Amino acid sequence: MAIDREKILQAAQALAEKGRFDKAIVEYQKLVAADHKDARTWLKIGELYLKLEQYETAVTTFEQVAQIHATTGFALKAIAAYKQARDVVQRHVPHLAERFGHHLTRVAELYVELKLTNDAVLTYEEIAARLEASGRQRDTIDVLRKIVDLDPHSPQRAHRLGEALLRVGDVDGAVGPLGAAADLLFARGQREDALAVAERLLALRPDPKLARMAAVIYLERGWPNDGAAALVKIQICYKQAPKDLDNLDLLAKALYALRQPVKALEVHKEAARIARDLGKTEAFDFHMQTLVSRAPNDEVVRKLAAQWSKAPPAMLEPRPAPPAPPPHFAPPTPPPHFAPPTPPPHFAPPTPPPHFAPPTPPPHLAPAPPPPMPRGTPPQRILPPSAPPPRATPPRRPTPPPLHPRAMPVAPPAPPAPPAPPAPPASPFELEEPFPEPAAYDAGFGQLDHFGMGEEAPTAPPPPMPDEGEAPFPAPVSQPTGAGPSPASTGGRGRFDEEAIEEVEFYVAQGMFEDALGILDEQLARLPNHPLLLDRKRDVEAQAAAAASGAPPDPWAAG
Repeated sequence: MAIDREKILQAAQALAEKGRFDKAIVEYQKLVAADHKDARTWLKIGELYLKLEQYETAVTTFEQVAQIHATTGFALKAIAAYKQARDVVQRHVPHLAERFGHHLTRVAELYVELKLTNDAVLTYEEIAARLEASGRQRDTIDVLRKIVDLDPHSPQRAHRLGEALLRVGDVDGAVGPLGAAADLLFARGQREDALAVAERLLALRPDPKLARMAAVIYLERGWPNDGAAALVKIQICYKQAPKDLDNLDLLAKALYALRQPVKALEVHKEAARIARDLGKTEAFDFHMQTLVSRAPNDEVVRKLAAQWSKAPPAMLEPRPAPPAPPPHFAPPTPPPHFAPPTPPPHFAPPTPPPHFAPPTPPPHLAPAPPPPMPRGTPPQRILPPSAPPPRATPPRRPTPPPLHPRAMPVAPPAPPAPPAPPAPPASPFELEEPFPEPAAYDAGFGQLDHFGMGEEAPTAPPPPMPDEGEAPFPAPVSQPTGAGPSPASTGGRGRFDEEAIEEVEFYVAQGMFEDALGILDEQLARLPNHPLLLDRKRDVEAQAAAAASGAPPDPWAAG
């Protein structure tokens, strides 16, 4: 049935102006009954319901308007209608927010259709926050997946999805988002954030990719314990791919950080052999250059250099055989022992004549006998006037006969004095050993026995005990009071690192003078004007200058 549209519109407007909104709605409904897709008339009906404070009906009407615009291709008008309905809910009927929550989802979908990605992501994040607040974790994860699909280059949103999956116990599902978040942070230069995310996931599952990333970050950062931490992460990668050249390269760097250059060279040898077998020329050249520069006299290095096209000519020349030692000079056989002539029998001295008693003096010349002493008086010794009074002499004990030397008792040797405990460092940052390996990492070192990572440190043998009859070990001489301590015995800053000096000797023996001077400079920076370090640095500089000029090395310059 045809209707007069203009007449109905005029009547509805007149009723609305008079405040008779319910009558006006009845007139407008006549128009939408004739044309159900008349979005403009539906919008006027919704506004009249707002004036009548029938908010729920008004929200339903605005939703219908939005659906009409969405089906007819007017997405922006549909978004405006949904936002108008959502505004009414928030202002007047917030208790109906859950019922009309799908309006916001529909707005986000319309933004996606219009390719307004940023607006769609912001809308989905608002939805995710509302669902998370209501405890709907599964629904929150679905919305977060849509956000990550729309913005895959955001590490924060990928990390949020991974954490949401971990909260519901889905570790397998969290590996992908957390790994992507760590990769994005690493690519942006946010190394500390990337390390935190990698450690978060590695605590749950040993992922080789994240372990390699964490090892790289530790080695680049170079904090005191980062070398040991990197070695633990490299073990995860090494177990999965022991012949991967990237893993071996990281392993060598970790060993250099732990000041174990000999083991690092063994890793370079293994990597060079693998690169040669796989035909990777660049990797083979890199490891061979390292080996030739650091261990040119090593037999394995010389054998590998024979298969290297860029080997220096000196490496290809056969090494001269060492001179044979001279034959042992046997001393001439001594002539048979000449027995000395038997000495003549002992010549006994002549027997002295019998003792000649002196003649008895005549009676008139004999001295008069002393007068008799009264009874009970002890006899007194009469001495000449010039003789001194007798001196009391203690009785002598009989001298025992000498014992045979072998029968002499031998005193047991005194036990050696226990070594003095090492002096404590002057500060917590000056340690006897610069990079102690934590006990938490010792259990994993056994996995790399090929490079000696699992062997225990050899213990020093006990000092030998003196033989019978030898003097015991001399007691340590204490330093007199008032004398200054020697540079090698002072604690704290006065003590130089003996391991560093051993590395200097190793590098000098290999012809690596720059590395040796670098270690000496580090020690002198910590112990300026140390006499032993200064003398050794002068010797190394002299050897380096001699090597650069081609002169033969000075055997007296070695320490």
